[in-house]
Amino acid sequence: MAVLFEDNFNYLSKMCLLNMGDAAMSMLGVAAEQVVSAVACGSAASDQAELYLEAGATAVITGEGDQTLLELLERMSDAGPVALDGVQGLTIRSTEGNLAAGGGRSNMRDLDGLPLPAWDLSDIERYRAVWLENHGHVSWNVATTRGWPYHCN
Repeated sequence: MAVLFEDNFNYLSKMCLLNMGDAAMSMLGVAAEQVVSAVACGSAASDQAELYLEAGATAVITGEGDQTLLELLERMSDAGPVALDGVQGLTIRSTEGNLAAGGGRSNMRDLDGLPLPAWDLSDIERYRAVWLENHGHVSWNVATTRGWPYHCN
């Protein structure tokens, strides 16, 4: 499963929306060529779900993404045919080829209920070595917000 999950609060990705969109379309195309299921999540994908589905996404997550992604992955890991219709916050193509949106999903309120990152799944020492070799220092990106706090569009 390839997951393109935009953080929705990255100033640079908003300033480079065309570049980010082109990169996403390219990655979705590669996933489709490799017959890998792909899901996209983020403001651009939410606004243009059909475009992302045409580019090769299996599904597009709109709105609150964490719970929707979890439900999607759980359904796709089950044995047998995968039924994604009706998943809240998920847009797919119906069997007739039409867009089928599973309705909105409320924003999470209990963020303390989220598990800590699975750092054991990342090769931290390799990351550190590449940074040191190429830059002479190590840099880590940390995002500490969820959503836009100013309630505007």
